[in-house]
Amino acid sequence: MKCLYCNGLCIKKGKYKHVQRYRCSSCDIYQQEHYRRKRHSKEFYEKLPVFLKEGMSISSMARIFAISKSTVIRKIQQVAATVSKPVISECGQEYEIDEMHTFIGSNLPRDYSYIIYAINKRTRQVINFRVGRRTKEDIAHAVKSVHELNPRKIYTDKLNVYPTLIGKALHNTDTYKINNIERMNLTIGLVLSA
Repeated sequence: MKCLYCNGLCIKKGKYKHVQRYRCSSCDIYQQEHYRRKRHSKEFYEKLPVFLKEGMSISSMARIFAISKSTVIRKIQQVAATVSKPVISECGQEYEIDEMHTFIGSNLPRDYSYIIYAINKRTRQVINFRVGRRTKEDIAHAVKSVHELNPRKIYTDKLNVYPTLIGKALHNTDTYKINNIERMNLTIGLVLSA
């Protein structure tokens, strides 16, 4: 058998799950003559971002392209590594900051994971976010990114951590001033539960 990578000569090197394996004598790569699942195509690379935006599951993508789930996960990680944080250069805007919780495993406080994020009140663009526990450090991460934009006003709920991170002149906790971010929390919650 010829090597699939360097066209060198391959020699038999044992079996795995009743399938003959070969090792290239030139590049030392192990391979098989026939694979159960086909290699991913160019179409997969083109459609992966579209499917991710649509919220398609990993199992569905693996089934459609007839490739393994681990390959789909690896490709998603490769795409994620190329995404860079956008540069936001606005100034004097109003912002909303909030946190929402989801859980992994059981719906108990010990299993909660929080999404803490800030949005521009007018454009509803996400300025920054943090996933983790609802600690002062994680909340400060979102608040700091808003402070760097010289905000006119920052709206939050009445969580006791916010007054220690945001000055009185900038901070507002009126009840109906964070409707946009609360609506986004509901949308994110629907996506996470689907």
